[in-house]
Amino acid sequence: MSNRRIVLVNSFNMGDLVMQAGVLSLASTLDQAGHQVKIVDFNYAFQTRLIDKSLKVEEIVESMAQYVMDHSPKIVGFSSLCSDYHLYIEVALKLKKIDESVKIIFGGPQASVTSEESIRNFPWIDAIAIGAYEEHIVDLVECLLDSKKLDKVDSLVYFDKKVNKVVVRSNSKSRICAPRLKKYELLPYINEVKVGIIEAGRGCVFKCKYCSTSKYWKRKYLFRDPKEIVDEIEFLYRTFGIEMFSLQHDLFTINRQNVIEFCQLLMEKSLPVKWACSSRVDAIDEDLVNIMIYSGCVEIFVGIETGSQDMQSLIHKNLDLNEIIRKFEMLKLSGIEKITTSFMYGFPEEKFKDLNDTMVLISKMMAYDFVSVNLYHMTYLAGTEYYNEYERCLEIDVSSHSGMNVSLFSDTSIKLIESNKAIFPHFYKVKGDEDKYEKLDDFVNIILPNIKKDFPVSFRVILGVFRWNVLDFFKYIYIHKISLEGIKKYSYEAYFDNSNSGNYRKGVRTEIHNIMKLLAHTFTDDNENRFISELIIYEHYLYKVYSSSELMKGELNCNYDVFQIKSRRLDFRKCKELGLDNAIIPHRIEVIKDYDNRIRVRRSN
Repeated sequence: MSNRRIVLVNSFNMGDLVMQAGVLSLASTLDQAGHQVKIVDFNYAFQTRLIDKSLKVEEIVESMAQYVMDHSPKIVGFSSLCSDYHLYIEVALKLKKIDESVKIIFGGPQASVTSEESIRNFPWIDAIAIGAYEEHIVDLVECLLDSKKLDKVDSLVYFDKKVNKVVVRSNSKSRICAPRLKKYELLPYINEVKVGIIEAGRGCVFKCKYCSTSKYWKRKYLFRDPKEIVDEIEFLYRTFGIEMFSLQHDLFTINRQNVIEFCQLLMEKSLPVKWACSSRVDAIDEDLVNIMIYSGCVEIFVGIETGSQDMQSLIHKNLDLNEIIRKFEMLKLSGIEKITTSFMYGFPEEKFKDLNDTMVLISKMMAYDFVSVNLYHMTYLAGTEYYNEYERCLEIDVSSHSGMNVSLFSDTSIKLIESNKAIFPHFYKVKGDEDKYEKLDDFVNIILPNIKKDFPVSFRVILGVFRWNVLDFFKYIYIHKISLEGIKKYSYEAYFDNSNSGNYRKGVRTEIHNIMKLLAHTFTDDNENRFISELIIYEHYLYKVYSSSELMKGELNCNYDVFQIKSRRLDFRKCKELGLDNAIIPHRIEVIKDYDNRIRVRRSN
């Protein structure tokens, strides 16, 4: 085995430690070819405190570069997303300053779609690998290690100093050349992985106006051999005890027969595993969903993006919104454990009615207990139709990232972003486009789910008051000047230290309860809805009782003094007037202070 080490760097995920299938596949390919490979994962480095996240941003970047150099690499390859590209470009620059002999390779979606601009503007990058690269990675690495010409390596962009120009080596072939079984031990945290990431295929046949996937994969669709997928699941289960798997593919269900074959093979194994996948609402049906569930599917991610039929057409998503609720009713009856939906707002053509239609559909989604909703501000991505159309109208705005981008910006990063709009358009917005609904995404993604969890009855009653329109609820919060800023201060900690997630959740929950107490106060002067104030305060104290005691036989006994009164009855007749039937609120709830000063929470018909 060669002693010339190659370091491959995972993309910056900001969350749980996951198996990043692409980098692991490349590393395994190099390992099988006899090269010494090391996978560096900065998510792991931050969470294990190998890098001090409390440092200034400039010092963090220095520490990241030094962490890579501590592995004595001859070649460093970065896997990049748009969210971490600016950060890794700066880290790569630091590496070259430490040791200019180190060869720098970039790959992944963001590097691929901006390859020519990146090579031209960042001379410290030696080469950019385009698209899937298992077929060519060994050739590229060996050419760089032996200082050979790169003119025979396919799917590559580099700068040829002899002719003083950017060279693009294209490759029209599209196939999955990943090793059947990867060398999972290359991941430093493989024994800590809770969810196995399995590459099920690549590509997407659609061409949504906001998405760069069509340019990255050239609208080609590849599905991996179902038997290989099942074999990998079985290996990971039997070797590392992993029981939950995420099948990585933008459109897993687009090839119905392949999905059915996969499900049948997995059921034959009789493994106690569960799995999740991504799809489109119009690419699933009742029969397909049922066989997926029987084989262990517990979650499906679907992108809906907008609740406006006009916007569906404009962004080329082209979903029939009349079918959405019918499909979700079918999914509810199927018994699927979870559906995660994705929505976007802030499209340049979006009118108030379009946004309102999206919020109404989001509200309907939230009425389902098994549905989780994600809302993102529309982002201009390199290579998309939206970027090409609005490129001249964009101005820098690193603050409006809607959870899309890493919150690490040094002075160097800002300068790189300012001078390279074509490479970093996701940090730009249309000039003069004031975000009238700033923090609407935080409201939907963080605040509403936590209200629903800790204040389930209040959540439904309040949305009932606003006719199940999330946007009206959001505007009510804004009008009454209830600050949402407290939520954000915990997000940074969660990004870089997943081991601190308990404190993060506790902090968020505290902020949610503060918001709800302020909200309760706003209803005290509202004669028609004053009962909501009582309901919110009741559920606030009820949560504190439940969280500090044991629930036995439907009743709760503890020493926590909830109310100073003997009994409090909540009148839910008003709830029924708002369209909330007995299936939602079936019982009268009482809190009684017993003779021995204990509190009993009782539900009675």
